[in-house]
Amino acid sequence: MFPNGRDTQVARSKIEKLYNGCAVRENWMPLKGAGGGSLTGYDPTTKRWTQTWIGSAPGPVYFTGGPVSGGMILTGEWKGSGPKGEDGLTRMSYSRQPDGAVRQHGEFSADHGLTWQTSFDLIYRPHKE
Repeated sequence: MFPNGRDTQVARSKIEKLYNGCAVRENWMPLKGAGGGSLTGYDPTTKRWTQTWIGSAPGPVYFTGGPVSGGMILTGEWKGSGPKGEDGLTRMSYSRQPDGAVRQHGEFSADHGLTWQTSFDLIYRPHKE
């Protein structure tokens, strides 16, 4: 995993399909600091995708969302995730890149989604052994 526009790796993720293709699990392992993980799946009752993220800080979060043209957007209320430790919404947009990589663009809103600011912008590339 690399910051968008840079070649310096900041983390590795193990991403795997589970439960007959009905869920995706990610184990996120930063090169420095503590990691975390998520379980993402489709909820047929709400017709939405859900993701539960558990990490060392600032705490767990539950995202919901779904496909959009060319990718997926998941949004959730994440306590303490703002630039100054404030509570707010986090929106993650996933999009496939022309080279096959996946971009994960994270944004934070302290005003219930009226305005957004970038909190992270990462590129997932397949690991080369």
